Amino acid sequence: MSPYTDNLNLSIFLFITPMFLFSGAFFPLDGMPALVKPAANLLPLTHLVNITRAATFGRLAPALRLRSGWTFRRDDDRCGLGFLG
Repeated sequence: MSPYTDNLNLSIFLFITPMFLFSGAFFPLDGMPALVKPAANLLPLTHLVNITRAATFGRLAPALRLRSGWTFRRDDDRCGLGFLG
């Protein structure tokens, strides 16, 4: 627990803001310098952005579907994405 709310800002400035900036959420990783790309691949948000972007545009590979927990279900009366869980 933090006794002051100002102490909570430290974690946001040190971890969350750089993760958003270098994950490819706002702009693609292809335009970043070569030194930043390996560091960006260590961030968990980078992989979530890649999976979400691929699912949104319908390019989610079967291996990514299984790794992320999403599967395509087809029943007689409905079909769509479902979460394994």
